[in-house]
Amino acid sequence: MQVLQVITSLYTGGAEKLLVDSIPIYREKGIDMELLLLNGDETPFFQTLKKSGIKIHYLTKGNIRKIYNPLLVFRIIPFLKKYDIVHVHLFPTLYWAALAKRLSFGKTKLVFTEHNTHNRRIGNITGRVLDKFIYHQYDTIVSITKEVDTIIKLHLSFKKDKFKIIHNGINLSQFVRDFPKDENTVHSKIILIQVSAFREQKDQVTLIRALHYLPQNVNLLLVGDGDKRTKCEDLVKELNLSGRVSFLGVR
Repeated sequence: MQVLQVITSLYTGGAEKLLVDSIPIYREKGIDMELLLLNGDETPFFQTLKKSGIKIHYLTKGNIRKIYNPLLVFRIIPFLKKYDIVHVHLFPTLYWAALAKRLSFGKTKLVFTEHNTHNRRIGNITGRVLDKFIYHQYDTIVSITKEVDTIIKLHLSFKKDKFKIIHNGINLSQFVRDFPKDENTVHSKIILIQVSAFREQKDQVTLIRALHYLPQNVNLLLVGDGDKRTKCEDLVKELNLSGRVSFLGVR
């Protein structure tokens, strides 16, 4: 069985990390699996998979905005003819792969994993109509949590047998011998950490507000970046938590 994983890029993110961790495991189990990127910039995740011998295809490089070019649909079509299953992640890959399948009249099975509880199309009438057409092209829609599954089912109103829940896995053996090494961590402190992009649904704001009510020896490390980071930095200053919250950026 030949499987192609398709994702926007290998920049830092949860869906990207899931593929970096899982593709080598699939291959160890005898599944012939390759990867197709809309954007092939050689990020640290890209280099990690490349070193492990995974075959990586890509359609564009450089300007990340190129991933929104609808003409990519026609460049995806040839890939659909080579694999038994095409497993798709994230937007706009969601749309381009579905349209490629529709235009090619191919028999490849399409699977989409929904990683998010929120996007601009949910709650929008036009977005819902478009999404129902696009998601209909997929044989199975996988959600990474029960909450994601509930939201996408309400959004699409498809038959329940089209949906599956497969929780994200973490290889704990990578971390059992790890220990904090940031200069802000000392043994007398209790350290909280959140690793995620600064987006609305990640809700670092609630965590920062909660810290305001916790003892002074509880500190917070925030790993990641995004458009809500400035808002969080301003909130930390407003609550006089600058000495207890560290913004560590992308790691």
